[in-house]
Amino acid sequence: MPEIRLPAETKYAAELTALADNDIPDGDGISLLMKYATGMIPGKPGNSPTTLTPGGNKLTLSFNRLNPAPAAYVVEASSDLTSWTAIATLAAGESTWTGNVIETGTGVQRTVTVTDTVAVSVNQRRFLRLRVIR
Repeated sequence: MPEIRLPAETKYAAELTALADNDIPDGDGISLLMKYATGMIPGKPGNSPTTLTPGGNKLTLSFNRLNPAPAAYVVEASSDLTSWTAIATLAAGESTWTGNVIETGTGVQRTVTVTDTVAVSVNQRRFLRLRVIR
């Protein structure tokens, strides 16, 4: 019998009946909640949902998100991988970001690009990450 393809939200809800948000059932290192919030298919191995790019003198982090926001999205920056500071946030159910954010697209899926607050020339070691919180 062929596999029935379900929309991401339905597939995510089905996965959660037996698993938690932070579970990684397919072994690719991406949690169920992160996959759902970035429009990936939970249970199907995939690549990183984010892209880090040196944009001029500052790093940018790009990713897809669902609209309306099913969870809070937080982009954080660090110079040491120990202390993290939020540089952009979007609350669950909201559509207005804080921080230096460009969002494109219409409908259910949006593309988000967040620009770091610190120039690479000021701090040679700089890291950005996306957290999704329910």
